[in-house]
Amino acid sequence: MLHDTMRRLRVGPRLTLGFIVLIIGFLIPAIFTFIQTKSISKNTARIVDVHLPIIARTSGLALNVSQTQQWLTDASVTGDREGIQFAREEARLLHERIDSISDYYQKMGDQAAVDELKQLRAKYDATSELGIRMANAYIDGDRNLGNLLMESFDADCASLLSAVENFRKHQHELILNNGRSIISANEKSSMAIVIAFAAGLGICILIAYLVSRSITQPLGAMTR
Repeated sequence: MLHDTMRRLRVGPRLTLGFIVLIIGFLIPAIFTFIQTKSISKNTARIVDVHLPIIARTSGLALNVSQTQQWLTDASVTGDREGIQFAREEARLLHERIDSISDYYQKMGDQAAVDELKQLRAKYDATSELGIRMANAYIDGDRNLGNLLMESFDADCASLLSAVENFRKHQHELILNNGRSIISANEKSSMAIVIAFAAGLGICILIAYLVSRSITQPLGAMTR
């Protein structure tokens, strides 16, 4: 049927149609390649711009917790209330980091992560206040109360550090999974591109053959 249609066309339109099909045959795979490349680039940029900064900020959370514990313990031992002020500064830095991380997740629409960060913040605030009570008890000379609070404070700090580490590991797993997804998508795209180009080339060859036959057959018949 396609061959009969080609025979009914004049030579000029046949050649024009052949060129148009050739262009379309190579344009479609090129467009497909562009779309796939943009998708891979977008996923890669998301890892670099979103997940990696979150990992860095999450590591900073663990440092803030450790520093808070250290400052309040030092204040308890030395009787210097300056350690409490340094601990409050660590609390301020931790709040800023959590707010920054929460903003990222809010933009991504991950409410579960936002809620988890709220829980970490609340847990840190409670632990920090417990540590301040402990330091003040030691400084005021109430060692019995200080010893009692220190046991709970150390346990809460260990639990908090574990929760922060679990959150960091979760983010790390997200990066690895996204990286694997990009690699998998890249492999699938490469195969799809090869298939698309092969199909385009096959169509181009078929059209070129039909155009050639539709021209050469009548010429051959005229020379007999």
